[in-house]
Amino acid sequence: TATDKSFSIGDTVTYTVSFKTSNYYGAGTEAKEIVSYTIEDTLPNFLRDVNVTSIIVDNDGNDTTTTDRTTVTTTQFDNNKKIVINWYNEAENKFLYNNGATVTITYTAVVTEKAAIDGNGNTNNVTVTWTTKDSDQPETNKLEQKETIYTYAIALKKVNNKGVALPDAVFEFPFYVKSTADTDGAYIYAGTATGEGLTNQITTPNDGVIVVKGVKSGSYNNIKEVTAPAGYNKLTAPVTVQAAQTGEITTHTIVYLDENGNEVDKSAKVIEVPVDINTIAATAVVVVNKAGTELPSTGGMGTTVFYVLGAVLVLGAVVLLVTKKRMSDANR
Repeated sequence: TATDKSFSIGDTVTYTVSFKTSNYYGAGTEAKEIVSYTIEDTLPNFLRDVNVTSIIVDNDGNDTTTTDRTTVTTTQFDNNKKIVINWYNEAENKFLYNNGATVTITYTAVVTEKAAIDGNGNTNNVTVTWTTKDSDQPETNKLEQKETIYTYAIALKKVNNKGVALPDAVFEFPFYVKSTADTDGAYIYAGTATGEGLTNQITTPNDGVIVVKGVKSGSYNNIKEVTAPAGYNKLTAPVTVQAAQTGEITTHTIVYLDENGNEVDKSAKVIEVPVDINTIAATAVVVVNKAGTELPSTGGMGTTVFYVLGAVLVLGAVVLLVTKKRMSDANR
């Protein structure tokens, strides 16, 4: 069992395998002593840096108590992705653990870039088999458990108020990605710390679509436009994108805009803006830039210039009035 189901690339996932044992396989006079248990995990390529943190045998069979627990010397998965727990001491002709004991194995692994985005998720399979006395092969019966974890993608499409894609908009994300997109054109999530080959700013390509893959589910609500395309106003508020499970491997979204570029209900549509992510499932939003020249901020240099010009004009008027008065006095 995984402790959670949603992960970002680079996150550590904790797995726990727990099963109740028996000292014998079979019944009556046909029962055979079990000499070892073998735990095998497929450990697919969406996992790396696998580390077994503990193996506990609860001898009283109740894994909620600590009355009679034994910590097995920590054993890592071998090259065949297996852990073998010896169960019988043949030299002393006795079992090492009580009949009905519960075994609990805990291990961690890091999610890699190989993780599938959404769709059927990322499944690994754990089996438990046992070997009996006077046999060097496991019995054909086994215990089996599958566990699936998920990672997601987010996307945005930059358009103008007519729904036409806009390249060259620069967005700053609240996390870092690998600086170069992968073969699908998606950027790979790389955590919240900066590092070599990473960036938190992405520029929209010709189709206006940015895709970031490998994020966990949730809302990403501090995506800022730092540079608008030439001839367009920069957004004044951050963009929010929701990463959520769709169960898809590709996504198709349609957003409807009115003649001013405002998003509207389908019934009031004027312009349809399709967002097709053909290589990956991604929850997408459409971001509209409207044409125009961005005005300086209040209190900025541009406003100061207006104030200075105004003051000059007022002073000029005063000088003009004074001059006129003097000329009038001279003519008397």
